[in-house]
Amino acid sequence: SKRTGRNVWVSEFGAYPRGTDADSVRHYLRDAREGYEAAGLGWCAWEYANWLDRLSDPVVRHALGLTETP
Repeated sequence: SKRTGRNVWVSEFGAYPRGTDADSVRHYLRDAREGYEAAGLGWCAWEYANWLDRLSDPVVRHALGLTETP
């Protein structure tokens, strides 16, 4: 980015929710998002089999930085 002047972004990241406990998914989403943002990287989360319907969950929304408090 510094050499070319172009933005760098993480095109997709996510956590497959089946077989993974909800707290681990939330922690991963939060940690990944915060790491990308700290490095100045843009990001987007992917959806697999409608799992992002969890966006109605305030804790998931907070993990993705979409709300200030869960």
